[in-house]
Amino acid sequence: MRRVGVHHLKLVHAPFSNQEGEWFWTDPEMRELLAESKLYMIGQRQEVFFRNFRGVEADEGNRIVFDLECGDEVMNDVELPVSQFSKEADCFEFELGEKIIRVYTLDKTKTPATRELIHWFTPDRLFYYHWRELIVTHNLEGFRKFTRFTLYYVGISKKHDSFSRLFETAHEKRSRILGNESQIRPTARLTDELTLFLFAVTDLQVHTAGWDDDIPDNFFEGFKVPVDAMTADAEKAFVKILQTKYNTLKYDNYPQGKDGLKSFPYSNYSFFIEEEISLDSGKDIINGARTMWTTNPDDSPDWISVEGDSVTLIKANKSAAK
Repeated sequence: MRRVGVHHLKLVHAPFSNQEGEWFWTDPEMRELLAESKLYMIGQRQEVFFRNFRGVEADEGNRIVFDLECGDEVMNDVELPVSQFSKEADCFEFELGEKIIRVYTLDKTKTPATRELIHWFTPDRLFYYHWRELIVTHNLEGFRKFTRFTLYYVGISKKHDSFSRLFETAHEKRSRILGNESQIRPTARLTDELTLFLFAVTDLQVHTAGWDDDIPDNFFEGFKVPVDAMTADAEKAFVKILQTKYNTLKYDNYPQGKDGLKSFPYSNYSFFIEEEISLDSGKDIINGARTMWTTNPDDSPDWISVEGDSVTLIKANKSAAK
């Protein structure tokens, strides 16, 4: 008989820059959304820019067409059909910038004409909605080359939530990173390259038994695992495997500990990032993916597996790390 725990790290929002986080802090709706996270990570990547906007009329409705640029990497002719955001609207209006797309419906029957914001995208928000299949896009298949990040720190908020932990008061490690690291693009601001990932951790239990096993009556009922325990264990697992630069405690004794999953009746358990991002700590790279069960390693996430006192990074997604 075996009880296996599979723990998913899911972003509560698309990755966002440190500067965007400062803006989000003043928005009550964003603060409420981001409060769902207790596990967070801090990384860096060159800024991604929208370039060369143009419009196309098509049977499906209006489209915004643009290129995406990150350093020397470019994706051309990305198409975003906007009629998908409102089937009733006859007219759309846009705000288009190198870091933002805002889509409005425009009602010309009123004087003055009124508009309503129906969607907005940063480059990372566009990738996030695309890989979760929440929107229709075209020519965005190569986006994984834009979702690789250097990883500096893995953190947890035990008393509040990740966003409050990072922005309500001065966050020591975030401040140290901003003070010590350099921007990748010479003319960039580090606050625009520094990237924040806010995760929620969920639990899937798989219970298996053989024909000859003496199965207790409640074996397949499962057991409740507190979110705080899953989150604390995930933090330690990622720090131990990735040896992130700004984590002072490396958790050498993990998985031993009182606040994690060691005391729960798992035969083994694991963690993976259920998002299309790759995080490189310098010690190792962990690749996330949306597809958990697949025979194609290029569609699979890497796993941190814990069994007994053994902690192992199981590599699966080969192409994302190239």
